[in-house]
Amino acid sequence: MNERNDMHAKLGTADRRHTILIIGISRGIGRGLAAEYLRRGWFVIGTVRSSTVAPELEAMAAGMPGRLRVERLDMTRPSEIGTLRERLTDDRLDVLIVNVGISDHNVPVAEIDEATFNEVMSTNALAPLKVIESLQDLVVERGTIAVMSSRQGSISLNDRGTYDAYRASKAARRRSRLPCLGCFPE
Repeated sequence: MNERNDMHAKLGTADRRHTILIIGISRGIGRGLAAEYLRRGWFVIGTVRSSTVAPELEAMAAGMPGRLRVERLDMTRPSEIGTLRERLTDDRLDVLIVNVGISDHNVPVAEIDEATFNEVMSTNALAPLKVIESLQDLVVERGTIAVMSSRQGSISLNDRGTYDAYRASKAARRRSRLPCLGCFPE
């Protein structure tokens, strides 16, 4: 069996299009991932926090009619996660990527207020787990669930001591587990 047929066998029917959900496509890595998956012929569902879609996303959607769907999601709001889940009920995902996070703007620990620290932790550590918990059953058998992190999430590579709240939130996310997923390698 060749690689293409093997992939179709793993994903189910040979005529089903590949679908990816990228949480966070407004800019940067998320937008780049969306563009690459579109280039490869995938159907892309992407989320943005703001109800205003960036002109670059509008242009991308216009260039790929019917292959890019933009949904609104502030993943720190459980009700919006639930609403997104309802809108995706009939979708089957080959890949789910959570690619969002916020920074502490490099405020020194001595100066960071509790509200900012809690917002960074909630957005970067807790919210991705809630999104995965809500959407994981939409991912096909042998599909992929991934959460983007960064080198700053590594405790052992922290040789600068900057962005401490951000680093703590990414390290917390990296150390958390959803036992049923098995998708967070060391």
